[in-house]
Amino acid sequence: MLTVRSPETLTGDASLQWTWEIAATEIQRDIKEHPVILAAANDDAGETALRDVLKAIKDDEKLIFVPGMGAQTPAQTVIFERLYKVMLKGQLYFLWPHYVLRFTATVGPAFTGSIADEGAFRIYTASQIISEFSAFPMYARTQARLLTLQDATPSVIYSAAGVPNVAGYTWGWLKKPMSETQMRDFKIQLCTEWELELWETQLPTYTLL
Repeated sequence: MLTVRSPETLTGDASLQWTWEIAATEIQRDIKEHPVILAAANDDAGETALRDVLKAIKDDEKLIFVPGMGAQTPAQTVIFERLYKVMLKGQLYFLWPHYVLRFTATVGPAFTGSIADEGAFRIYTASQIISEFSAFPMYARTQARLLTLQDATPSVIYSAAGVPNVAGYTWGWLKKPMSETQMRDFKIQLCTEWELELWETQLPTYTLL
């Protein structure tokens, strides 16, 4: 049986289809990037303590805190002592949950609608994404999942009070540039992704929307 499919013309079709996907996996992160460590090392004394831990591991020495560590709270001191012990045993990484939100639209050659492409490398909240793409609504379940993930900050995941407010870091969705792919029958596929992370925002790299 022979099936012949007539191709659409360049000016004929203004079709639009879209999908949303939340892709989940886990990645290995350097133990020094653990949000609890970032929070504890957020002042001068904590930064010095972190340097002492790394130096002691590198030089194979017993950890001895230098003067000035007295300004650390007992809880912070325990964190750095524990970091030294786990690194001494060879634990250099920890598992970090990783989520990517992906919007994909397939349009016909005559489609003239607007799909937001600005704001690349800006950090969004889940609510801002939903609002910006209100013309391409998610199913209620997907939208609820997105909002739940926004609330699942490192403090929730790792039971570390104060972690979301680490100075210079923001928990949010970093928007990537939109890709455009020409497909068969003159269809065009547009794809935008957002990556959920604890982003460093004091360097002039990523900024809040």
